[in-house]
Amino acid sequence: MRPTWPHRIGRRLTLGFGVLVMLLLVALLQSAHQMHQASEAAERFATQDMQRLLRVQALSMQIEGVSVAFIRLLHAPRDQRVAEYTEVDMQNRRIDGNMATLGNDVADTELQTILRNLAASRTRYADAFIATADEIEAGDTAAAARALNGLVNPALKAMLIDSNALLNHERQKVEQQLTDAQARLSRIAWLMVGLAVCLALMAAWLAWLTTRSVVRPLARLEAGAKDIAQGHYDQLISATGLQEVDRVGLALNTMAQTVAQREGQIIRQAFEDSLTGLPNRAALLQPGQPAAGARNTLALIDLARLKVVNETLGHTTGDSLIQAVAARTRQVFDHLVQSGHIHPQPVVARLGGGTFAAWFGATDRQQVEALRQQLDRAMQEPVSCSGHRVDLALVLGLADQGEADTERPVATLLRNAEVALHAAKRSAQTHAWYSEAQEAARLDQLGLVSDLRKAVADHQLQLWLQPKF
Repeated sequence: MRPTWPHRIGRRLTLGFGVLVMLLLVALLQSAHQMHQASEAAERFATQDMQRLLRVQALSMQIEGVSVAFIRLLHAPRDQRVAEYTEVDMQNRRIDGNMATLGNDVADTELQTILRNLAASRTRYADAFIATADEIEAGDTAAAARALNGLVNPALKAMLIDSNALLNHERQKVEQQLTDAQARLSRIAWLMVGLAVCLALMAAWLAWLTTRSVVRPLARLEAGAKDIAQGHYDQLISATGLQEVDRVGLALNTMAQTVAQREGQIIRQAFEDSLTGLPNRAALLQPGQPAAGARNTLALIDLARLKVVNETLGHTTGDSLIQAVAARTRQVFDHLVQSGHIHPQPVVARLGGGTFAAWFGATDRQQVEALRQQLDRAMQEPVSCSGHRVDLALVLGLADQGEADTERPVATLLRNAEVALHAAKRSAQTHAWYSEAQEAARLDQLGLVSDLRKAVADHQLQLWLQPKF
């Protein structure tokens, strides 16, 4: 089961920061615990282990002191023996006290063995002490000296050997504890390093995870905004799981849909005739049209007597006639495409007023003539407008690639078709094909008009009257 992240950026950042703080607290608590254990070990060493070692050293010195006190007791006069006895008894009590305090560590079997040996030597010393003291009090100095050398000194020597063994044992314990303490400090140091590395890695991983969970939705949002800027309005931004980013993404999607709708409206207004729904002149002449080989013929269609209808029956009736011509023309071209008489994808556009342009592909002029006849038959049915039946009459200007079959752009075909249309109107014909002669006649007429204007301006014209009798 995948972990569930909060759906808000602020909560994700708070969660990431909180986890980092918790990891830091865990590391600090672990460090504090280790340092506390090290502090307890140091305190125990200072208050217990060192004190124990000092007592063992004191025990060895006290045993040596008893030997010296016995020698003084042996040679002391009777009136000074009380002080010597007191000194020997005090040394013996100190030895007994130290031995009693050293036997607390029951778990140390080696220590208990040494203490038992020391206790046995202490018992022999006590018996030797009593025997020697009896000889001293009896006044037999020679017997007391033999008892001292034969009983007391061997017992004290055994005690001294045992106390030295105890001292060595305690020193080894202290050295072992120091070694353990150093090892513990080393482990603590490595543990701290390990915790620091783990904390750094976990912090980096958590930071990366948190950053990725925030940056990826923002990157997706940025990519969506770039798609919208490039005009890809259909590529909507999907949900990311972050409320703030999803709200912005929803706003961008709404904006993209609105911009797409408005752009579609602008394109329709720029390239579509609002009255008939056909492409307009701008759509017909826009760049990127297919080559002339696919569409090699252009028919300029003019609705005759439209001005008279507008002046007589009103522009509403004229608009109805324009719509009827557009619909019937579109049906004729669709039918001819389906029957294979002309090439697919013809363009039928309204240029303005009652003038239409049809740009299509035909094999020869016979196919174009068949198309013209189909248009005439389609326009035979009158149109009923405002209680009036109005006949439809068309005048066509036709232009193609010419006999040389030279590829010509649609603008050239349109200009040639306009020349042919004007020629058909001047000659009162229903249609006319473009020819070079028509172009020359128009140029001559245009030149003549310019020359007449110049002549009038330069006063080159003279009026002559021929009187009639």
